Amino acid sequence: MQVSPDKVVVELGGTLRWEARGGGCVGVTVRRPRKGRGVLVDVKGGRTLFTKCVLDGSLGDDGEAVVTIGGKGAEVLLEETIIKGSESGWGVVMRNGAKLQIDASVVHENAKGGINDVGGRGKIEFIGDRGRSRIQGGGMSEGWNVVT
Repeated sequence: MQVSPDKVVVELGGTLRWEARGGGCVGVTVRRPRKGRGVLVDVKGGRTLFTKCVLDGSLGDDGEAVVTIGGKGAEVLLEETIIKGSESGWGVVMRNGAKLQIDASVVHENAKGGINDVGGRGKIEFIGDRGRSRIQGGGMSEGWNVVT
């Protein structure tokens, strides 16, 4: 079965706030219908999976990021997912020791860069075929715990 993110589009005027202990999105484009404010996706905690998704903040963000990850025990897995479009911030901002796993995904077209770990306690892990993943401009802030 082929899943295509152009078939299911969720347009938000606000923020998709993920607070569940687990779950995910498959084959969905999340974007804004018009100029907006605030983070597009905010993962507060738990394990969250984004597979074959497009998270597009190009019609406005709060200057911080398209996606923030940072509640207690927050873990995000990106599989064949694109995060793009922060007009004045990062693609992903992580806090509080959050964990990000990347498999064949792209974080690009963001004003400040790909990924920022606020506080330096986060962990990023490239899994699967690392050659298929791209982070903007080398794109990570300093102090990362990178596992390959």
